[in-house]
Amino acid sequence: MLIGFESLTTDAPSPFLLETLSASQLVALPLSVIKQWRAQHHPLYQHLLERQLQFKEHKERFMLLHSPEERFALFGEHFPELCQRITDQQLASYLGITATSLSRIRKRLAHDDDNR
Repeated sequence: MLIGFESLTTDAPSPFLLETLSASQLVALPLSVIKQWRAQHHPLYQHLLERQLQFKEHKERFMLLHSPEERFALFGEHFPELCQRITDQQLASYLGITATSLSRIRKRLAHDDDNR
């Protein structure tokens, strides 16, 4: 789910870009529909807002409570198949680090494994 709620209040274009890794079906709702739902306190709007808030909190917790090494390890545990399908730049971006830092983390972890 990708919703730029800031766009609802500012009418500015969403700064988000969506990139899929495989064929996908997307549903696009006109901004006017979402604004109408918001004005009517529609249950679907409430649900979208709650889901987006949960996603944002999860991502914030992930970024703040874990070191880059921990984020890399957690990503590998939760999404092992994606590690083979995405570029280092995409993974680094998701982890909030540079591709150079990702390379260093991989080398450090490989070195640690070799010393065990």
